[in-house]
Order: sequence, then structure tokens, then C-alpha cells
Amino acid sequence: MRQIHHSSRKMKPLLLILLILSVLGTGCAAGKAIRQKDKKDLSILRPGAPRSILIAELGYPAVTHEKENGQIDVYLFNRGYSQFTKWFRATLHVAGDIFTLFIWEFLGMSIEDEYTGVRMKAIVVYDQDDKVKEYSLCRPLPSQVMDSCKSWDQLNQ
Repeated sequence: MRQIHHSSRKMKPLLLILLILSVLGTGCAAGKAIRQKDKKDLSILRPGAPRSILIAELGYPAVTHEKENGQIDVYLFNRGYSQFTKWFRATLHVAGDIFTLFIWEFLGMSIEDEYTGVRMKAIVVYDQDDKVKEYSLCRPLPSQVMDSCKSWDQLNQ
């Protein structure tokens, strides 16, 4: 009986160390979920919208191609998440932390590192007044970023 009690004494410091390490990591997965990028408002992509509005929402274009009667911008951006989705994910991480004595943090952190939103691409054609003439929106695969929407030749017509 004493050997069992003696071995449990050795386990207590190990469990305490694991608990402390887990507590130090608490909130990281939940915090990452809350700090994910906000959902982009894609309703701004419409004919007649000014270029400045698109830049304010989507960021600066990755590529700009000047043409004689306007220009073409290629935007690469992360779609992001709604506030509800971000808080819901954070709540699930906290519940996972509680029910697994913070072991969930290791998996939760990996999940938040991997699922950062959908990468998207928008190709926008502007008229000479920097107003949207037409656009193409798609979800590119990493190796097909420039080929997944309309081609440059189609947009230049």
C-alpha cells in the first residue's frame, strides 16, 4: 500500500506542473478566435462603387494594371469571420479548456492557426472615373491565384 501512496506523491508534482503550463496557455485559442479578421463587406463590390471604398474595405490591391480607359485591380484578401462566429468559437475553446483541464489548448491553438478564413480574390475593372465597371470574385486555390477568375484578356476587352 505504501508503494502506491509513494508513487502518487511523485505524480502530484507532475500533475501540478502540467496544470500550471496549461493555465499559462489558457485563453490563447479563445483569444486567437476573437482576434481573427473581421468579415469583409462584399456588398461594396457593385457597379458604380468608387475605388476608394473598395480599398478601404479590402485593402490595397495586390496588382494594378493601367489601361487607356481605366484600370484593373486584383485584390487578395481573407474573407474573415462575423463577430458571432468569433465569439462562438472562443466559447467552444473555453468549454474545451474546462472539460479537458486545459489540454484542449494544444488542439485549439492548432485549429485557430489553420482556420483563419477563406482566402479570396477579386478582380475589379474601373472606368476612367475610378468607378467599378465590372468585377469577378472567387476563392482561389493557393497555386491558382491568378488563373481562377476571368483572364486578363477577358477583362481588357
